[in-house]
Formats: sequence, structure tokens, C-alpha cells
Amino acid sequence: MSLLRTTKISLIPICLIVTLSALITYGEQPPNTYRTKYTLGTKAFYSNSLGIRCLTILVLFGIVINFACTGRAFESIPRVENGRLEQSEGQLNFPRYDHHAIRLNGGKVLVFGGRTLEQGKAKPVFFSEVYNPTTKSFRVVGPIEKYMDNFSSKEGVVLLKDGKVLITGGLEGLVDEELGIFISGKRQASKSAFLYDPDTETFTKLSDMAIGRAKHESVLLPDGKVLLVGGINLRQEGIQEILTALDSIEIYNPKTQKFSLLKAKMKYPRAGHKAVLMSKNKVYIFGGQVNTNQSLSFTDLLEVFDVETSSIEQYGKLPYLISAKGVCEMSKSLVLIHNIQVPFRLEHKRNYLDKVIVADFLHEKFDEIPVSRPYINSYIVPVSDDVFYIFGGIDNIVEKCNVKDLQCHLLSEGYRHSKARFSITNTGNKEVIIIGGIKPNNTLSKTERYIWRDSDK
Repeated sequence: MSLLRTTKISLIPICLIVTLSALITYGEQPPNTYRTKYTLGTKAFYSNSLGIRCLTILVLFGIVINFACTGRAFESIPRVENGRLEQSEGQLNFPRYDHHAIRLNGGKVLVFGGRTLEQGKAKPVFFSEVYNPTTKSFRVVGPIEKYMDNFSSKEGVVLLKDGKVLITGGLEGLVDEELGIFISGKRQASKSAFLYDPDTETFTKLSDMAIGRAKHESVLLPDGKVLLVGGINLRQEGIQEILTALDSIEIYNPKTQKFSLLKAKMKYPRAGHKAVLMSKNKVYIFGGQVNTNQSLSFTDLLEVFDVETSSIEQYGKLPYLISAKGVCEMSKSLVLIHNIQVPFRLEHKRNYLDKVIVADFLHEKFDEIPVSRPYINSYIVPVSDDVFYIFGGIDNIVEKCNVKDLQCHLLSEGYRHSKARFSITNTGNKEVIIIGGIKPNNTLSKTERYIWRDSDK
């Protein structure tokens, strides 16, 4: 592996400064054939014109070499040879994007919902599929009774202790992305709930939730019950959608298969947030979007739900604005936060940071891991207690990171194609399955597998 691939800091900027210092001098020196005089007020500077031309060529050559070796000019993260990405032998029977994928007990992956493209137009996908990592193939299973548009995150989806999957809420109806109009069903937050049984490979409709909600969080509690926190409610006024963040909390009892609304409410109604069980009786709720001036904006607010007393207490603030899509549970005490946003004062724009935060809420400790670039729609996949991968999607790259040494390394191979709005799941069989998605040219993407080495774990 070349020196330019392994160095953490490019030497080109340093060489540039040193060389310019040697070529440009200050003072009253007699110009010669190759010197040019510049004046700034009463001060004079002399530069070697021929030298600067040669320097320019050398710097451009260095940038090209640096980019070729690292994949990015002035890359600060080294690349390593590790694992491999390959197209999956088995492909989806119903190619899709904006879908859900969740790992079942035993390593199989349930894929459901989402959209497909027919003549460039978005259409709902009702049939579900199960990926088998042993046969590396997809098999169609029973359809869900009602289409729910949840925008590819795992909101409202949780694996129960008995191995079944609880699916709650979402947005009913489908919108044409190009025209921005309804093309299927009434657009509203759904009260519907379904239970997937992996033994019979069927979906069963449950009794409705107390409140229709989407972009909410579902947390499996130690007693097997499920906490449903916040989300958005939606109503239509003509062609306009009115979104309102919810402060309500309800609980699902798997024994009675019913939902009940709790008296406790969050202090800050929010949607697109994250809720994590960090101890036996504490659920940390943070990030997402809150109601501000008749609109939703990202927040840094954090609050805690006490399972034993069924009460909410205010806890504090985080240093960043966070969405649920940028949060991943690493272990019982650590949470990884990426796709991080900080407020940008000019015109309310947001700036994304080139780092991953390792958050230990129980000990109020936050560590930072530098990454190669600011990610916007990336995915984090843990493969052990210490190691995780960042899949960049549109950035077409993969990084391997370690929470012990707080370092990341670019892998030598990225995606075959840039893509977005796919799902990604660790099957536990030394592979990460990257399912579906859509390319920048508005075509559906193939499913890929990343196979890691034993040393990764």
C-alpha cells in the first residue's frame, strides 16, 4: 500500500506554503529577467514568475496523484483493504425503495412496504419478502392488508420477544414525487397495527392504536411490552398537508394484543426522534423535530421516560440537532449518532458534521470519531461490541470504525452504484445485506452484500 494511501494528513498544503515562502520575498531587491514586482502601498514584493509556473504544475500533479490514491483530494481518513462488496446472487422479486427491513431470529430478514417504479412513476408494493442468508435468496410471503408509507426508516417496527414483528402506524396513501399529488388512498396518519408471524409467514391485523401516528418510535421493554412514543399526526386541508408533532405515549401488551394510552406526555411534542432503553427502567428520548411556529424543526432536546413510574422527566440538551435516521444502538450503554446537524445562522440552513458521536447517556460522556466527510443519508451497522460500518449510500463509500480507538478507515471498495432510500441489515452471518434503493438516474438498484473478514469482529 502506498505512502499516500496511509498518511493521515496530505503533505501537499505544507509543500505549497514552504515553496511559496521561498519563491516570494519581501524588500527592495533588484528585479531580474524572471522576477516580477508587486506593490502594496509603499511596500514591494518580488516573485519568481517562472518558479510559480513550475510550482503550479507540480501542485496540480500532486493533487491528481493524491486523489487517485485516496479517492478524494486531501483525504484525511486512510483507506484499508478489508472485506468485499458483491452483487447478491438472489434479488428482490419486487424491486423497491423506501421500504422496511428487519432481522428476524435466526438471521433471516423481513422486507415489506416501500415503492417501485412503473414507467418512471411511483407505485406501492403490497407483497413482502424474506431474505434467507443461507440460500442467499428472497421468497415472497403474505401481503399486508393496507399500504403504509413510512419513508424507509424503522419507525413503528419492533421485533418482539416471541420472534414476531409488531408494525404500527405510518402514513396512509401514496404521493407522486414528481407532481406532489395524491395517487393512491387518503393521506393520513394511520391507527393500523399488524403482527407478522415468521412461522406462518403471514400478517395479522390487530386492533387500532389509540391515536394515528407516523414517524414515531417503538421501544421493546424488559417485560415484553412495547412503548410507542410521539410521532406526527396529519390532516388534509384541500391539497395542503398539516403536520403536527405528538406528545402522547401509548403501550402495546403482547398478551392481550391491545394498545392503551398513558397519562404521561412528553414535554416537547416530537417526530422523527429516537427513543432508546438504556437501563431496565429508563428510556431516553432525544432529537427529532418539534413544533415551532406552525412548522417542524430539528431539536437538541432530551427527556427521559421512567418505566416504573410511567412518568416523563426533563433531562437536558444535546450539543447537536439529531434525527432518528442518524442514530444506532451500539450496545447496552452506547449509542452512535451520525448525520449530525448544527444550526447555520444564515437563512436557517443546516450544516452536517464530519464525525460520529459515541454517546454514553448513563455516564453523560460523549466521544467523537472523525469520518471522511459529512454524511447526510448514511447508515450505521454494528458488527460487534466495538466495530461498526458506515455505508454512505449516495457517497458511494464504506467506512469501518472502532469505538475503542475512536478511529475510522475508508474501505478499499465502495458500492457499485450510488444509491439512496435503501435498507441495510446485519444478518449475523458475516454479511451485511443492502437491499433495493434508487439510483440518482431514477432507476431501481440491485441488492448487494458486504462480506467481512473474521478480523472485523
